[in-house]
Amino acid sequence: MPKGHPKEPAEIEIFFEKPVGGKPGNPYAFRSVDYDDDGPEYGRFFIEFDHAYRQRYVEGYETPETRDCD
Repeated sequence: MPKGHPKEPAEIEIFFEKPVGGKPGNPYAFRSVDYDDDGPEYGRFFIEFDHAYRQRYVEGYETPETRDCD
């Protein structure tokens, strides 16, 4: 399947503390589900989700681990 055309859309949930002054409170938890060839991949950290999503759907994206350093 070409990049940018996921079989299933990725999903994220961000949990916030109690609202203060009409604005959301501080974020305290993150959960994600991204789908790959083996099925759903569950994540609890944004950076983990960000790298996996970009690797799968953004053409030419390199993770910091695979990027060449000068």
